[in-house]
Amino acid sequence: MKHSCRMATQRTMKIPPYPPLEKGGWGDFQVKKTCFALIIAFLPMFQLTAWSGESSFFSKTISTIKSDYDNFYLNAENLMLLGVGIAGAGTFANTSLDKDIQERYTTHVKNSTTDDLSKILRQPGEVFLTVPALFGSYIFFKETSVGEWSQRSIRALAVGGPSALFLRGATGGLAPGEGDSNWEPFNDNHQKRAAKAAANETGDSNWEPFSDNHGVSAHSFIGAVPFITAAQMNDNPYLKSSFYTMSALPALSRINDNAHYFSQAALGWYLSFLSCRAVEKSQDKRKEEFSVYLVPFSNNGLAIMGTRSF
Repeated sequence: MKHSCRMATQRTMKIPPYPPLEKGGWGDFQVKKTCFALIIAFLPMFQLTAWSGESSFFSKTISTIKSDYDNFYLNAENLMLLGVGIAGAGTFANTSLDKDIQERYTTHVKNSTTDDLSKILRQPGEVFLTVPALFGSYIFFKETSVGEWSQRSIRALAVGGPSALFLRGATGGLAPGEGDSNWEPFNDNHQKRAAKAAANETGDSNWEPFSDNHGVSAHSFIGAVPFITAAQMNDNPYLKSSFYTMSALPALSRINDNAHYFSQAALGWYLSFLSCRAVEKSQDKRKEEFSVYLVPFSNNGLAIMGTRSF
């Protein structure tokens, strides 16, 4: 009787590295991050400054931006939802789920066609494209629904921007092609960590707080806001669902480009959803405002007058 033996071999898939960035230019990530932080920091100031008339975006009252921030950072329901989102992202990041999704996508979905599509789909997430376009839309169409859409989108970016910037570093995630994104508090040795991840070509996706700054996809956050805002302003269910679907495409492009793991892209989208939700609550409050006044009437009488904001 003949016996045959088969040797099992283990295949290890290597995730393509994230394309290197040109140091020192506008393509450099640190420059983009710094400019994005400055834009987000100054947006509330722009909202409170009367630059070009009473109806201008820049002359919004303090109560408007304060209401947006209160709805996001001080509202118990929103904080609970934010915690659920972070916990969900952490579950994917600190298990093999992120790595498994990245490997399956790279193996079974990613191809030259998706790469070409990704070049288009990631554009809404470009801060130097989206933010100026929103400001321009408001300036030229401020008396229309387009103006309201752009105003609400910029307010959402201003509200959720600080959280996105903080969580990018606090979670300490690396890009798939750079290594892992494990949670190891206050581990800031990037080179040592990348070398450790290089030993395992597929890496993993755990969080290491303040170790790197890929923990939240900025493209996902910025790119989703205009579409989510448009969805919230639409009553047509088909248009609403279409806008929500389009809001996820910038996040998908980051997974395709191996720039972010699934949890990082999803958390960026989720932050934009909560930011738009906070702004929408402020809009609802403004619609519900009702004021009562006593005004002189005739010779010796008074009249009660009520006004409601729409």
